Amino acid sequence: MKKLDTKISDDVISVLANMTFEGKYARIIDQLNRKTYQKVDEVLQSAGGEWNRKAKAHVFSEDAEPIIRGLIGGGTFLHANALDFFPTPADLADRLVADIKEPKYLLEPSAGEGALVDAILRRWPVTDIVAVEARPDLSGKLTDKYDDVRRSKIDILHGDFLDVNFIHRFDTVVMNPPFANQSDIDHVTRAIELLEDGGQLRAIMSISVTQRKNKKTKAFMYLLDQYPYEIEEVEDGAFKQSGTMVKTVIVRLTKDLVD
Repeated sequence: MKKLDTKISDDVISVLANMTFEGKYARIIDQLNRKTYQKVDEVLQSAGGEWNRKAKAHVFSEDAEPIIRGLIGGGTFLHANALDFFPTPADLADRLVADIKEPKYLLEPSAGEGALVDAILRRWPVTDIVAVEARPDLSGKLTDKYDDVRRSKIDILHGDFLDVNFIHRFDTVVMNPPFANQSDIDHVTRAIELLEDGGQLRAIMSISVTQRKNKKTKAFMYLLDQYPYEIEEVEDGAFKQSGTMVKTVIVRLTKDLVD
């Protein structure tokens, strides 16, 4: 079984050791090439640091220095791609689906423990659902959880959503994708592709999608501009009970081309 903790490379350790701290703010002072920065950023995000462009720092929910010193001393970090999972609180899940039309064929691309699937079933018990989950431990739990559900048809697919080949398109996608390295953009972009014309999407995304000005974010915002959409900022602390203070937004989109 693949280990979830990953050794921090010597070049990243060196960068971490030279960082400066101001309370919750941790700043990189070294001049880094893109590849090295991406490695450092992955480690910082895995520890809970969210990049803040205005502050030019990674911002943590508590004093940053002990967190970084712990990373240096331990020499490993929890790989973001393996553990980038924060369950959607039930109230936020219900809020996400509150305004959608009754779905007929719904996709949940990052199903986790089924919080969004549960929210759908609370409103529409007979909806056909495809739930995708990459982590085998979670996909197994989903299979067990919904084994006795007889009022609806739920297909549980184990695999990386970005690699799954779907035969049909969906009229509805509801999702809370992983955020590490802007992977939420990759997931939502793919989800939009899988929507049928007129389909509806509801997605929780990192607030960075409204703040970053890099090429990837600009391309994503251009994609959104092709359709009717809105972005609502979620109140701070919405995911506190799930173990993170990450700031999020809700993206609502209908796949109708804008004239």
